[in-house]
Amino acid sequence: MATFGTWSSGDVLTATDLNAGLPLAIAANSTTVSIPNATLTEVTYDTDDSDDYGWHSTSSNTGRITPNIAGIYLCVFKCTTPIINGRLLLLLRLNGSVEIGRFDVTSTSIEGGTVTGVFELNGSTDYINTYVEQTGGTAKAVSPQLSVIRIAG
Repeated sequence: MATFGTWSSGDVLTATDLNAGLPLAIAANSTTVSIPNATLTEVTYDTDDSDDYGWHSTSSNTGRITPNIAGIYLCVFKCTTPIINGRLLLLLRLNGSVEIGRFDVTSTSIEGGTVTGVFELNGSTDYINTYVEQTGGTAKAVSPQLSVIRIAG
């Protein structure tokens, strides 16, 4: 049976293949993460809800998901927080600097947000990471999650 990304004419797709799903990594945290007031902070992740391909490390560069298969990826960064009276900024970035998605809201009752983006990743050095800034007056405990799934080769 062919592996993902190596299909050829005549290959047969089985129920086992369908159940295996697309290459995916979901990084999260076992507890909330404290985000200081008015400071753009890179989010780190200490657990993997799914990571069959070893794209996320919980011991080094824990704020990154680095796919090892080149392709087009859908990335979803969601973050929940206690109600903030101020600004909540969520950033989704490629290689720490290229902004590909942004959630930026100022309100009296923000409880979180979601950012999505589609990236082309080279399968070796490219990575996805996330940032949060909030202006609720004091540090806030947030619950972030980053999902990265390959959608095309």
